[in-house]
Amino acid sequence: MKHFLPLLFIFILVSSCNKDRHTIRVRNWLGESVQNIYIGKTFIKTASSVGAYTDYYPIKPGKFEISGTTPSGKILKGTGKIRGFGNCKWTMYISTNGDLYISQD
Repeated sequence: MKHFLPLLFIFILVSSCNKDRHTIRVRNWLGESVQNIYIGKTFIKTASSVGAYTDYYPIKPGKFEISGTTPSGKILKGTGKIRGFGNCKWTMYISTNGDLYISQD
């Protein structure tokens, strides 16, 4: 019994460290808000203020489609890919000309 508790603790510690938890946020430099943003199946309602960040949202690693629209009717589309182990935080940037790119924080 005295060996059971330390082994249980080590098992819980190791199993919790092996879980991948990816999150993503958006930073908008476009000059107008971007609405209905989809990054894969992750929905982000609006990236409103220029230069401001949205909250982080959970996302699954892998390849995905990206889309969003602006109030003036501009449609943003692209693809992305994230991968990594452990707790990874990502930011998708929307440039002033509407280009989309993702980097790990």
